Amino acid sequence: MVISLYLFFCWLLFGILATLAKKSSHRHLAFVFLFIDFVNTSIAYLLAEPIKFYQISKNPLLYVSFSLYQSLVIPAMIVILVHAYIHFTKTAFFLTSLVTLLAFEFIGRSLSLFTYDGMWHLAVLFGYRLFLLYLTILALKCFRRMCTY
Repeated sequence: MVISLYLFFCWLLFGILATLAKKSSHRHLAFVFLFIDFVNTSIAYLLAEPIKFYQISKNPLLYVSFSLYQSLVIPAMIVILVHAYIHFTKTAFFLTSLVTLLAFEFIGRSLSLFTYDGMWHLAVLFGYRLFLLYLTILALKCFRRMCTY
């Protein structure tokens, strides 16, 4: 059931991205997705394996769900949030970002994709996701500047 839920999230988010591609530049969306995918996947497995910040489930279905979550769901969600940052008010963007990032973290924790001790781990992971979101916005601004010259 867990893997089907994360496959549903993937299809839903990529369906939303397909409609956003008509309104935004394909280069910008592709850059943001690939940037987030590379950074997030590398750091997620680095935090889990050598640093032991949290533990990834040993169950094969949960492990595949965790891989979908880190490699597809989080990058697609951040691309949608960056699109919202560009096209909507900053207050709406900030509140939407907080709610969606917290919701996905709680879903992942409650389905045992990853385990950690204490709520401070959740706060650190949430802060990391927000930092990643704002780092992506900065990288997109630099990418736009680079493409105009």
